[in-house]
Order: sequence, then structure tokens, then C-alpha cells
Amino acid sequence: MVPQHRNIREIGAEWKCYITWHKLDINKVLVENDFSEKEIQLAETQIISRDVQPATELATSQWIKENSAITEITGYEIEKINKD
Repeated sequence: MVPQHRNIREIGAEWKCYITWHKLDINKVLVENDFSEKEIQLAETQIISRDVQPATELATSQWIKENSAITEITGYEIEKINKD
């Protein structure tokens, strides 16, 4: 019997972008501009996702929910992801 895997998500390109984001200290810039922790997590999630999987807002939100582990890296709640 072949094992079945569920909820498999990509992480490679997302991880590279996440590391670059932090090397560039982008969070510091966002904090200096009064972003909350949740807003930073959302910005990180959306910007990295659009870099890895450039598409429409709707397609990107679907990709995050179905294929990417970006929310597990950034800490943003996957249930809150939408096209807006």
C-alpha cells in the first residue's frame, strides 16, 4: 500500500524570500511606519507570495491556501487570507 500524503505545501522559494526579507531588515522599516505585528505578517505573506507566484490577487490567495507554506513561515493565519 502506497502512503497517502495530505496538506503538502511548498516552502523552498518562500523560505529564500523570507530570509532575504529579514536580511534586508524590511520589518524595521514597517515598524518605523507604524505597522502592527499582524500587518507586518500580512505584508510579508502577500509580498513574498507575489514574488514567488506572480499572479492576480485572487490567484495568489488561492495559491497560498492550496500550495504554499508561507503562512507557516510568517505566522499569519491562513484562514484570514483573501484576495483583498
